[in-house]
Amino acid sequence: MMICIIKKIRNIIPSLAIVLGIWFVLSKIYNPFIIPTIGSVFDEIVNILSNVSTIKEIMITIKRLLIGLIIGISSGLFLGILLGKVKILNTLFAPIINTIRVIPPISWVVLAMIWLGLNDYPSIFIVIISTMPTIFICVIDGINNIDKKFIEMAHVFKISKRKQLKSIIIPSIIPYFKSGLKIVIGSSWKVIIMAEVLTVNNGIGGAITEARLNIETQTVIAWTVIVVFLSFILDKIVSLLFLDKEIEL
Repeated sequence: MMICIIKKIRNIIPSLAIVLGIWFVLSKIYNPFIIPTIGSVFDEIVNILSNVSTIKEIMITIKRLLIGLIIGISSGLFLGILLGKVKILNTLFAPIINTIRVIPPISWVVLAMIWLGLNDYPSIFIVIISTMPTIFICVIDGINNIDKKFIEMAHVFKISKRKQLKSIIIPSIIPYFKSGLKIVIGSSWKVIIMAEVLTVNNGIGGAITEARLNIETQTVIAWTVIVVFLSFILDKIVSLLFLDKEIEL
């Protein structure tokens, strides 16, 4: 596993060098308010990560993110299995969930502000509402692609619904669930930061808003780099726990 991670990091280095090179050139052409220097952004990252108050802001965002992910993933998994097995429910509710999926996140943020107020809840809500449909669709696809012969054999041998769920349905949907999990882990950071920027004055989004108001471009970029790094870490943690090994039933 460690060798695999080292190889991935080594593959990133050329791309990173290109980005830093372009950044360096642009920082020489444009005003620091537009394109800050690499050194100023690095100093700001160090300042953020060495400050107790900003670490607390990071933890606030992580807490909201994890709550939203847990609820969104759990509800998507439950609804996917339920509607995948009960066709009449699938006919009634699948179009609603698919409609939810295509509604722009910014619309949900505005509605959440009206419904829930300017507090923690809109940020958590937007993570749930963007996570649940993706997991739902992946689980439904997994159920729809179950080999019909397995189901027929289960009926012939009179295998209980519970055993069918454990031995046929869950193993069949795991690859699809893993794909959905990887998608929502990446997208959740984007939607929660957007929600925080618009609804609260704390968390990473709140810090970015403050930096914008003070025209501190280097701080905005520093926070952006930190979010990318946190997203990478969460993705790797989830991969180690769920994606890179078989789930035992």
